[in-house]
Amino acid sequence: MAQRASGRADREGEADLFPWVVSLGCIVVGIALFLHSTMPALAENRELETRERQLREEIGRIEREAAALAEAKSRLARDPERLRAAFDAQHLTPAEAIELGRRDGSAPATATGGPPKVGR
Repeated sequence: MAQRASGRADREGEADLFPWVVSLGCIVVGIALFLHSTMPALAENRELETRERQLREEIGRIEREAAALAEAKSRLARDPERLRAAFDAQHLTPAEAIELGRRDGSAPATATGGPPKVGR
């Protein structure tokens, strides 16, 4: 009789769906939260990988250019005629090239383009 008062006897043949509905709802909410927090992170990760690839390519290009410049500098240092040809290609006189080199460095420039006189 106690069973009949609670209504349990009427539902004995039926399966109780409430725990299943609650579990399914929690799974749906969990998946939604996971996707909401993960998808932007994945997109940002792809952007960062693309940017890293671009920077690595740029670094490689700069290193290749630096190596080419160092090789050209060593060639010009060994052969003065090549140095004169490089000046001509830039339409510079040797004095103008020295002046440009001094502007980039810390050595003071002189009016004649020669080395600065020390001790006078």
